[in-house]
Amino acid sequence: MRKKRKKSGIPADAEFFPYFFSPHLFFCCSGGKLLSYFTFTKRYYPAAGNMKTGFDNTLYLQEQSEEILKRARSFDNKLYLEFGGKLAYDFHAARILPGFDPNVKLQLLQRLKDQIDVVICIYAGDIERKKIRADFGIAYDADTLLIIDNLREWGIEVKAVVVTRYDDHPAVNHFINKLERRGIRVYKHRAIKGYPADVDLIVSDSGYGANEYIESDKPIVVVTGPGPSSGKMATCLSQ
Repeated sequence: MRKKRKKSGIPADAEFFPYFFSPHLFFCCSGGKLLSYFTFTKRYYPAAGNMKTGFDNTLYLQEQSEEILKRARSFDNKLYLEFGGKLAYDFHAARILPGFDPNVKLQLLQRLKDQIDVVICIYAGDIERKKIRADFGIAYDADTLLIIDNLREWGIEVKAVVVTRYDDHPAVNHFINKLERRGIRVYKHRAIKGYPADVDLIVSDSGYGANEYIESDKPIVVVTGPGPSSGKMATCLSQ
């Protein structure tokens, strides 16, 4: 027997379904109108709008940008900064931090755009296996292109893409060609034998020293990627 909806003002014919480009649910209400999670909650659960703010975006942007610039100055104006998590549309953080803007990291980079170069890392094996992001439902190589597009929409250009643990695979080479046709500089960093245990080899000319140096003329280099194990930290250390 179908359960009756609780009295919350939700239309009786509302249907719930996942949207391909979003990690959270969208709702199809009467009349076929699409409502986002936030609009849906605000409209049908107005009490949620009175929830205490758990994240201050303005304060975050001010203090974070000041601390990043301060840290860069303390390292002779050359700071490699790994950006983990989602750069854009971080709805997971927005769900657990009331008030969090899903694009606040992009706002931070936009505020610092005259001081930063952006480098994106992607592991060659993820391209070969066509690894899919569970939240967005798209492959890592497609997400890399999406990151580039999202940054450009905010006026931020990508300095380079690094293909980490590169091997001569057709799918990887095809992706590299696609990036180069778009005017993106691509660097290839090969796997280091014995990584991460053989420290002497890793820090030698046959390890990090064998990787092509990524040219940058800005004091801050933001290193990001489509997912974990993309080689972000190794790329920073290689520099």
